[in-house]
Amino acid sequence: MKRLLPRAVIRNRLGDISNTTLWRMCRKGQFPKPVRISDNRVGWDEETSDAAIAALIAAAKAAESQAA
Repeated sequence: MKRLLPRAVIRNRLGDISNTTLWRMCRKGQFPKPVRISDNRVGWDEETSDAAIAALIAAAKAAESQAA
């Protein structure tokens, strides 16, 4: 079953980043855009966000190993 995660959960999973950083990452295509739930609420698909976080971790590890 697919779940939509609220902004607070996504921010926490990304290392407690700010709202501004999260929106900037979405705008730049570094993280998936949210789904509008209602006028004042958005959420992120759990599977898609988990895959994006895994990709960010993999990219950071690759960059770290190239720098070493």
